[in-house]
Amino acid sequence: MAAKTRTRKPLAPRACECSWWYTGDVDSETQDVYDEERTGCTATTTREFAPGHDARLKSFLIRAGINGTEVHDGRGLSGSADALAVRFGFYPQVTNGIIRGLAKADQKVFRQQAREARREARRPVTPVADIDTQLDAAFGPVETPEPVAPQSHRAMVRVGRWTYEADVLDGVATYRDRSDRVHSTRTYTYQQAI
Repeated sequence: MAAKTRTRKPLAPRACECSWWYTGDVDSETQDVYDEERTGCTATTTREFAPGHDARLKSFLIRAGINGTEVHDGRGLSGSADALAVRFGFYPQVTNGIIRGLAKADQKVFRQQAREARREARRPVTPVADIDTQLDAAFGPVETPEPVAPQSHRAMVRVGRWTYEADVLDGVATYRDRSDRVHSTRTYTYQQAI
């Protein structure tokens, strides 16, 4: 005896789920929608989503969540994007996408502020001569003392592991090594004046 097989009636095509969703401001009296944005879907299918349109709705919900706009499902429910995405299996991806998008937006603002600060730092500064002129006009000229010629002095300095007698002038020690060669260095340890 042959097995009986049942054939299902073909389901009637209907609009894809993502074609119902939109964002925008709804007038409570006239139910008119202002600043409306939709997914742009016009597909019909016998399933819930046309192939690939679940990803289209997911990205639409992530963008709406990042922008903080209210989402409407076209059947009377409205709210935040992550709250309305709970009914779908891609809910965690929507939530994570919104979090990443908000962090990325914060980084963009931080980079823009840093760029502005660098641009501000590059602006020309008032020359010191102009500031001196302004101070002289306000408080009278300031007498500057005559420059004193720097004096060198003899000292014992340690260079590496060796100690030498050196002439020290403006932080530079000039000394002779055991081979009677003359060296000058800024890296030394001052031990005592001679």
